[in-house]
Amino acid sequence: MRWQELFADLEAQAHSLERADEEREIADRVRGELARVSLVNRLRANISRRVTVSIVGAADVRGELQRVGADWLLVASGDEVIIPLSAVMSLVDLAPAAVTDDGVGPVSSRLRLTSALRAVARDRSAVTVVLRDGKALVGTPDRVGADFVDVAMHHIDQAPRHRQVRSGRPSPSMRSPASAGIRPAGADGRPPEVRPTPGRSRRRLESHRRPVCRRSGCRPRRTDGP
Repeated sequence: MRWQELFADLEAQAHSLERADEEREIADRVRGELARVSLVNRLRANISRRVTVSIVGAADVRGELQRVGADWLLVASGDEVIIPLSAVMSLVDLAPAAVTDDGVGPVSSRLRLTSALRAVARDRSAVTVVLRDGKALVGTPDRVGADFVDVAMHHIDQAPRHRQVRSGRPSPSMRSPASAGIRPAGADGRPPEVRPTPGRSRRRLESHRRPVCRRSGCRPRRTDGP
């Protein structure tokens, strides 16, 4: 009886050690997988969730996360706000889930903020650009380069004048009133399609690195790529 109890005790200890090894292995694997998760893929898993975003040079934005591009996100908070990831200081209320790189379409992975800004420039929408120091400039995006935007400065109700164009590094966030009808692209990852509707359009752009815009009475214009 004594030997039987001893062997039973040894077997119990072996099972305990085996479970501890399995738990350590699982924890190590989880940490390893988490180390490969990018913020943009975590944001993509939080689409339709309400979040709070703290932005460099601008007020916090609280609203529904509607779309995530390669380096920007769209949040609907009364205004629809396009925020470059480089301008994000913190995010609150994100769920821990994340998508994998394999789950991201090739168009979505390439659609960058400059592509969205070029669409705004083609649309000739009046914008308010908020700089890092809080200064606001009213005008129309004229040209978008790899890391700069030219803005033709003018009154919000006036047509742009090319002699008033200013160059600057792109600012952090783009705003558009909810009435503008700008919506995220479909599941195929296509960028927003913009179609003008009657009435005066207006878009507001708020920023620190990329200009940000406000407009009304239009829908996104489709582009075939970034």
